[in-house]
Amino acid sequence: MNKQTIKQYAHTLLLLLGTGLLAGAASYLFIEAGNRVTNVLHIGLYVIGLFIVLPALTYVSISLYMWLLDRWLSDK
Repeated sequence: MNKQTIKQYAHTLLLLLGTGLLAGAASYLFIEAGNRVTNVLHIGLYVIGLFIVLPALTYVSISLYMWLLDRWLSDK
């Protein structure tokens, strides 16, 4: 197995892991929202967290891991 194949498998695994984490966190937020939301402010905070903060954190972490992986597997 060459480095390019390992890199492709690792990128796919990281994307699947990030998607799973995002889906799990979104499910958790929906459950918590159902249990705790009492006013419009809480609803707004959950919506911001669900649609802005979680995808941004997931994107940044996956990008960082892919960048580190590319540096580690580079042919330098």
